[in-house]
Amino acid sequence: MEAYSPERADAAAPWGAETNVDLAAEEDGSVIAITDSGSDYADTSLDVSRIRDRISHIFRTQNGVEVNDYSEPGAVLTLKKRVEAINAGRSMNVRPAMYRDLERLVEVDMQAFRSVYRHYDVSLTELKADLFDKFQQRFERVGSKWIAVLEKDKQVVGFLTACPTSKPPEDFVSWEDTTDSGTLASTYDPDGRYLYAVSLSVVPEGSKLAGQDMLMVDLISKVIEGDYTAYFESRLPGLKRWMHRRCREEGSTLDSLSEAQKQTYAEDYFRLNTQFLPGDKPIDPLLKIYHAMGAYFPRLVPNAYQDELSMNYGVVAVYENPLPSFLNKSPKLRKSAALAVRGISRSHYLTKRIF
Repeated sequence: MEAYSPERADAAAPWGAETNVDLAAEEDGSVIAITDSGSDYADTSLDVSRIRDRISHIFRTQNGVEVNDYSEPGAVLTLKKRVEAINAGRSMNVRPAMYRDLERLVEVDMQAFRSVYRHYDVSLTELKADLFDKFQQRFERVGSKWIAVLEKDKQVVGFLTACPTSKPPEDFVSWEDTTDSGTLASTYDPDGRYLYAVSLSVVPEGSKLAGQDMLMVDLISKVIEGDYTAYFESRLPGLKRWMHRRCREEGSTLDSLSEAQKQTYAEDYFRLNTQFLPGDKPIDPLLKIYHAMGAYFPRLVPNAYQDELSMNYGVVAVYENPLPSFLNKSPKLRKSAALAVRGISRSHYLTKRIF
């Protein structure tokens, strides 16, 4: 393991950059999920007209009530707001990465995770050079297909890197181990049945319009098309605060805890409300988002990466193909469903309103 890993933060919040994690802590923001096999997009017919009907319905309703007459008081204002939302979303786009994007991807990553990178004892010049080298190695291995770029007004404001692999979630030890310290040297396997979410970084210009959700839906389309089991490791940003409170209640301090005691506390925190009975949600704000998205959490991992708020703990999160098994048997149907979902990911407005 390297003395430092300037990309641990990539894994720290694979489906949410720094800004998004702050929103998660406040339990704000929207979440994308395709978990219902009865969804319009999981239907065997995959009739595009159903998608059109769904979009049309959005414009015809206000708070669940039909709005066909825009001469009614307030209706014109409602329509205006919807048009403004669509226009704002039109400036957002998701596309495959290109080699010329690499320098900008490094800038986005450094900005999105500046609160984490500032704890590394290296200069910005060294950090930038190290990131560029690793991003270049990733691009050379996985290519454009697995690096999705988020643009706003033709400026890159975020990206998500995934990697097909034969390494299963059961073998996860740390982000460095799974990704070969960010290089993907032995991680990438084009025939692997797993899809590892290596990193996601989104700067405020993209996250304030929920651009991270567009990247998430794009990833889900790839899970569907290839019938992958996706996984990543999540931070536990609420752990340190909860542990401080627990120590006060028991008359101790965080600094006085042994490593064994910290492990016990972390296990207690992780297991709070994680039985997932009807209505149950994880207590951690970030895990709540991933749980709502359809992920489940098989285990807690100590020293998963460097993250102060998580006390360096991580949680393995697994996301399975949301399509029913009878659809997964047909590559053509999977591809059709993936194309429909991918089309939605290209629209900020559809991503926000349909799911």
